[in-house]
Amino acid sequence: MSRRVVCPFPSLSSDTLISLGAAGYVHHISPRIVLKTPKVYQPPDEDMAESFDKINREKAVHRLLMDQPHPNIVPAVLFAPEGIFMLRMECTLRQHLEAGPVPPHAQERWVRQLTGAVAWLEHLGFVHGDLRPANVLLDAAGDLQLADFDAVGRPGEALAVAGAPFCKTGAGGARPLASPETNQFALASCVYTIRFGHEPWHDADPETMFRDLDTGCFPPVAADHLFGDVVARAWHGGYESVEEMDRDVLARLARDVGEEVARREAFAEDFKRRRLALAVECQEFMAREALAKRGDRWRKMLNVELTL
Repeated sequence: MSRRVVCPFPSLSSDTLISLGAAGYVHHISPRIVLKTPKVYQPPDEDMAESFDKINREKAVHRLLMDQPHPNIVPAVLFAPEGIFMLRMECTLRQHLEAGPVPPHAQERWVRQLTGAVAWLEHLGFVHGDLRPANVLLDAAGDLQLADFDAVGRPGEALAVAGAPFCKTGAGGARPLASPETNQFALASCVYTIRFGHEPWHDADPETMFRDLDTGCFPPVAADHLFGDVVARAWHGGYESVEEMDRDVLARLARDVGEEVARREAFAEDFKRRRLALAVECQEFMAREALAKRGDRWRKMLNVELTL
């Protein structure tokens, strides 16, 4: 039996669809806002139930982040039964890197922003679980924003997603337990991708990549004089935490940890004010959609009466 996609609001359709992922759909709401919704099908199926689970997991993470935000983590604006309203971003890190070379100063800024964001998530007690350039976004100012928390877990839990080269799987492709090691391994592969413009083992066949992962033989990083040994150390789980890795990155960029704390606190205060206006925009959208849905019901009832 074929299934039909059901959109949660009348104005949403394939025309408003921005992206489709494992967790659900992202729809354009306004120039500033997007809505991430679970997959809803008619008739319902197992994929739909899994999608709802993923969105609920993501909501739980965003609720905590709403009280303790970070300037390089995509902020949620409003939660609704239909999904999560979030700030709109420009593109993914992967798309930007595929478009062409990135200046060194931008690379350095992104490395600092990404390690800081992942360290903050770890500080809150989470392992991202699916950290890769496709799940990292860029905003209109060109700053990096960590996103997609549907695979987030706590240390000691089995990773929901485990894909090389951003996760070192066990024997037979077994998923490892979430830990500071899995966090920094994925982060190291992201930093490598930012610095070299392509993923680790981008030109190797899968068999070679998995053999190298099993033997701890990683791509050379000596050409990156700034972060090469950071990447190598993180691939081998050499940091006690991502916070330690973050401090190493900041030291290499001659940035003070206190500056980053001040930046995070300033963002939190500013976004609390901005979020109120953004939340009103989302509520107005839902009110308009409710009126449109009510009008559709009346039109359908009227059409039935006329037919009778």
